[in-house]
Amino acid sequence: ITVLRIKLFSEFTLNNLTESYIIILINRESDIITAVKRREREKNLLTADTVIISIKDVIERVKLLKLTDTAEFNLIFLIIMKAAAASHRHFFSINNTVRKTLLLSYK
Repeated sequence: ITVLRIKLFSEFTLNNLTESYIIILINRESDIITAVKRREREKNLLTADTVIISIKDVIERVKLLKLTDTAEFNLIFLIIMKAAAASHRHFFSINNTVRKTLLLSYK
């Protein structure tokens, strides 16, 4: 059995200083093979705080990446729209010039 992904979820309860880990192993067909839940007592609050801080750091990084992707999309969209508008303006200015030339040549 080949393990495709390992997902690690962390949960922390201040009441009993317990940290829960759930590890899910998934094979190539994306069927769940094993789900293991393990609870351990933590004697040191600092260790638990470190785990919580690292999880928050990961969440903030993901949010930052989403903002970066959105900003890139907006910038590309604006560049395309500006180019389309410039092309459209150029087309109409040429069209007006052709109309004036045709009118002058007709008279």
